[in-house]
Amino acid sequence: MRIKQRQVLPCVDRQQSAAIKVYVTEAIAENDILCFTGMHGSFMKVAKADTGDVLLLATTGVAAFGASLGDIVSVFLPWKVIQNIDTSSFSVGGAVYASGTPGAISHTQTGSIPGIGVCLVSHASTGAVFIRP
Repeated sequence: MRIKQRQVLPCVDRQQSAAIKVYVTEAIAENDILCFTGMHGSFMKVAKADTGDVLLLATTGVAAFGASLGDIVSVFLPWKVIQNIDTSSFSVGGAVYASGTPGAISHTQTGSIPGIGVCLVSHASTGAVFIRP
């Protein structure tokens, strides 16, 4: 099979090819911070990450899109740039942490929990953060 240049389309703004197929244990929204919580058959289970369980935060990622309880979908992205959010309380280059609010991010560290990303743009409405593995 030969592919012509005009058949090659530009990629989207997320790395869907890197998404991991998982079992969703609660309703999640796009850009929620997720963590692995166990296994469901041959699929890893994910839930919204929070600072309540430090061990689970070792495996954080980002929801590529919203999903419902019980879905088995390729939604878990190990890394993503999240744009157009309020990062006015963050400093550019500063660490991003999981928040005490499930699925959210924070600019303040809770205990000894390591950072899950870095702030790229500090702004009230067009901010951006990079969530990394």
